[in-house]
Amino acid sequence: MTPIGIQAQSIGWIVAATTFAAAVFMLDLITPPWTAAPMLYVLPILLTWLIRGRGIVAFFTVGVLVFTWAGAVFSPGELTSDVTTNRIMASVLLIVIATLVSRQKQLTQQRKAGREALQESEERLLLALDSASMGTWEWDCTTDSLRWNERQFELFGLRSEDFHGTGDEALSRIHAEDRSRVDAAIREALEEGVTFRDEFRVVHADGSVRWLFGSGRPVRDEHGRWSCMTGVNFDITDRRRAQEKVQKQNEALEARVYERTAALIEANERWDWVVRATNDGVWDWDLLYGTAYFSPRWKEMHGFQDSDALESVQEWSARIHPEDRHRVLGALDQYLEGKQSRFSAEYRIQKKDGTYFWVFDRGIAIFNDEGRAVRMVGAESDVTWRKEAEEALRRREYEFRALADNVPAFFSYIDRDQRYRFVNKRYEELFGRSHEELIGMSVQDLLGQDGYAQLQPFLDQALAGEPVSFEYELTLPGDGTHYLAGQYVPDRDQQGQVAGLFALLTDITALKSSEALLREREGQLRDLGTRLLRAQEEERRRISRDLHDDVMQRMGTLTLDLYGLASLMSSEDRGLVSQLKACGASAEQLTTDLQQMAHQLHPSVLEYVGLEAAARKHVNEFAARTGLTAEFMARDAPKMIPLDHATCLYRVLQEGLQNVHKHANATTVLVRLLRSGRGLGLCVQDDGRGIEGGDVAARRKGLGLTSMAERVGMLNGTFRIRTKPGDGTEIHAWVPLEADGRDT
Repeated sequence: MTPIGIQAQSIGWIVAATTFAAAVFMLDLITPPWTAAPMLYVLPILLTWLIRGRGIVAFFTVGVLVFTWAGAVFSPGELTSDVTTNRIMASVLLIVIATLVSRQKQLTQQRKAGREALQESEERLLLALDSASMGTWEWDCTTDSLRWNERQFELFGLRSEDFHGTGDEALSRIHAEDRSRVDAAIREALEEGVTFRDEFRVVHADGSVRWLFGSGRPVRDEHGRWSCMTGVNFDITDRRRAQEKVQKQNEALEARVYERTAALIEANERWDWVVRATNDGVWDWDLLYGTAYFSPRWKEMHGFQDSDALESVQEWSARIHPEDRHRVLGALDQYLEGKQSRFSAEYRIQKKDGTYFWVFDRGIAIFNDEGRAVRMVGAESDVTWRKEAEEALRRREYEFRALADNVPAFFSYIDRDQRYRFVNKRYEELFGRSHEELIGMSVQDLLGQDGYAQLQPFLDQALAGEPVSFEYELTLPGDGTHYLAGQYVPDRDQQGQVAGLFALLTDITALKSSEALLREREGQLRDLGTRLLRAQEEERRRISRDLHDDVMQRMGTLTLDLYGLASLMSSEDRGLVSQLKACGASAEQLTTDLQQMAHQLHPSVLEYVGLEAAARKHVNEFAARTGLTAEFMARDAPKMIPLDHATCLYRVLQEGLQNVHKHANATTVLVRLLRSGRGLGLCVQDDGRGIEGGDVAARRKGLGLTSMAERVGMLNGTFRIRTKPGDGTEIHAWVPLEADGRDT
């Protein structure tokens, strides 16, 4: 009913009430006092029930009371005590009845308004459910019966005629992996009287699977027991799929937010889901009125409470960091003037507590027909963590660059395509190219075909996952040849695949020059040593020959003369004869010593019977002289070998046995002379105390090891020592032999 109709109806009731009151007054005047009692009791009460509205009831009651007592005053009859009592009782009864009727009409109006509000709410709910595509259900847990709306059947992929309305039947449609969980959640909600909420899958008759969100609340019966549950379901399949693809579709989702701002504002629930999914703060700026809306998430990001009033854009712009404000506001003006296609900026902004944090802000405007922006909507993301990570990365890159540029080496990173992705300063200086020129250049383009051919095997090996070390020559135009020592170390990604390699090159040109000079000096020293040893052997041979051919001959003659002179002396000169014989014996011993000395200086037996016989003889003499157990073993030794080779091994034997006698504290010595490969080897092994590892180099000179090694080295042989404290010592010497000199 319209307000005009209500007003007219109220006026009609007032006129009727006034007319009725006047009629009562007239009847009261023309009737005897006792006849007014029924009229005073019955007619007002009946009419009070018929009058609509509390205000009219009150008005009517007051009017009747006034006319009732006025009629008593102006009535022609006598105003007796009974009449007065009746009128008092009628007045009280009328007041009580009017109060009760007024309360009853108030309750009636409230119930009617409640029914109308309930009906309107139900209509809105049905409209909302239809708009949101929600299914409704009611489960009577005492009878296990279900009531569904049409949308609920669609959500479960069923037809109403195929559904028997039981809870078990509905539960059987839920995916097997979710069924027990959903059943337990519903029963728990019933037992504890709490709201049930869950997400689960249902399997349609055609085998397709859909995700649903279910929510239900238990309801008590008249005995206070939870007897049933009502709830809603809606399809969230798209949202579940969107959650799985949210990373890939973030930009597309953002574009949809900009494109469908108006539609999303009207669909508040969907808008809320999008905002929550992106975890961004949303703002809405009305450029016509200069007001702005900031979402609860935006306020939370900025340290404000949701109840804090923030409706001015100036409040936002004033909080932008002074170093960023001009840039951000300039970009915003450029966009609003149509000079940029979109607005986006990263900047620092002040929180409520005064601290700053980094945000990524972007927005899109709505323009009117005149091309003027009238509204702008956007979203803001907290990117402080990314900015801090970028700053840390820049700092690490700077530190790494500083370290790489100051390393005395050439450092680079090469990807799987064999292109440079990083080079240090020394790399740029070596090739005379800038950093920009080198980055992205291939190894082949930088080194040329010849230089690349040297490195290709090492590159392939490193990119196959194996570290490699190498040396190579690099010839640069105008800079000569550089000798480089390189190391390639594979770089593997998180999956263990080789993504590239780290290259470390060291310029060893000076080292190579030093090594060449050292080899030259070593060659000169070796030649000098060879000449010295040969001169020594020649001098020993000469001295031995002189002793044998001259001194020993004369000593022999002297010995014979002394013995002859003693035999010519008379028996009377016994003392002189004894002295002569003693001198003869001394001369004879001296001759023997000279003979041994000559043999030590140059064993002539080497020239006549060969190395094997000479070595065996020397070992036997050593055993006899020292009392040690000495054994000699020869295998496949050539009968005749060059004198230089024989002399070399013989001197090693002499020096080795002398060391055993003086230093080894041994009891047994084994000497082996063996042909090995294309050479001849000699080994002197004892069971003595051995030599400490640190003492070998220090005692080489004192033990004669240096001279042994030099002798063997003159013949391009090898010399080594094996020793262990308490486990004896082995001396190995090997010299090469010509093929035609091995057997005779």
